[in-house]
Amino acid sequence: MSAPHILGSAVFAIEISSLQIAYGRLTAVHGIDIALTPGEALCIVGPNGAGKSSTLLAIAGAIRPRQGDISFFGTSIVRRQPEDICRMGLSMVPEGRGIFPALTVRENLMLGTFNRADRSGIADDLAMTLDRFPIIAERMHSPAGKLSGGEQQQLAIARALMCRPRILLLDEPSLGLAPMMTDRVYEALAGLKAEGLTLLVVEQSLSRALAFGDRVLVMREGVIQAQGSSRQPEDHASLEAAYFGFHERQNSHERSDAHERPATAERS
Repeated sequence: MSAPHILGSAVFAIEISSLQIAYGRLTAVHGIDIALTPGEALCIVGPNGAGKSSTLLAIAGAIRPRQGDISFFGTSIVRRQPEDICRMGLSMVPEGRGIFPALTVRENLMLGTFNRADRSGIADDLAMTLDRFPIIAERMHSPAGKLSGGEQQQLAIARALMCRPRILLLDEPSLGLAPMMTDRVYEALAGLKAEGLTLLVVEQSLSRALAFGDRVLVMREGVIQAQGSSRQPEDHASLEAAYFGFHERQNSHERSDAHERPATAERS
């Protein structure tokens, strides 16, 4: 797979500015800023309802933000259709995998080539993808619905790779998987990371994110609460505090103490 190409003056692979996402009167994401550098593996973690999946869907063009901008290697994509964004080189593995169970494994893989006409390139990428996921190669003519959860997750990633992406988004790739299957999925992602593919991964597990990502963002209630480098142990404590809400509890206690503490007049 080819490494991501950096356009002339572009600094970021993905740059999100003041992004706000709402569903009717409910605001799910409150004006966040995220910058993803080419070749980086960035993980977003947080509890359910934090706004993580909504952020990925907005990047992929599946939902329209209320306000803010999203750029892809320097080009705004906030008003583009999902198929156009895919043609630009962005693929997404959705939560729940999104495979078509009645189609064969091969047919699912070929759906990832809808925007390509280079037959020789498709054949080369298929061979490379099957080499990366040998269990998928063994099931090529089986209905995708017959695969285990871990095998379906590998198929979903393989299908996304058939688009030859420059950036790969993954929403909860370990969701519902046994630990051994989760390890296999992340081994494949580690290989993609080593090859220089830019990755944006939403995860529930903070420990998994710290073990895999170059950077980790903690998102709660539609806001980026903390961010840090996985390579800097001193960042881990603040990330854990934000993830588990310790700092919010501390701030709440401080506000409560201040409210309950009787006022005293200053003496000169």
